[in-house]
Amino acid sequence: MIPKYQAWHKIEKKMYSVLSLHLQEDGGIEVFDKWVTDFTSGEKDMATKFYSFDDIELRQWVDRVHDTREDFYDGDILDDAGDIEVVRWDKSKASFFLYDVSEKFRELGIDELDIHAKVVGNVYEHPEMLKEKWWE
Repeated sequence: MIPKYQAWHKIEKKMYSVLSLHLQEDGGIEVFDKWVTDFTSGEKDMATKFYSFDDIELRQWVDRVHDTREDFYDGDILDDAGDIEVVRWDKSKASFFLYDVSEKFRELGIDELDIHAKVVGNVYEHPEMLKEKWWE
């Protein structure tokens, strides 16, 4: 599995697709910003940005694509047959878990996810979907 990431910029309040991680001492993250067109050739090219690790929150892809063909990332808010669940990384268990918000944060294994679950938001762009910010 090749890991994929998204980056939530804390100040801009914007989600980016991560192109590369630079792990050296003065490292950071290169992200996709937008497509630009070369006016002479008409070819499209990627415009990128570079941010410090301090400026962003990394969201790792969870290797789960179901009937909806959606990728699930750390911090996604899911509608799982009417239950609202949040995908989170648990450092102490070194694993992704689902936290069932409708059951007062009952912890579920990621393998308990219904195949018809849908991503309805994430904790960064849609915090209003949750009653409290318990993930910080």
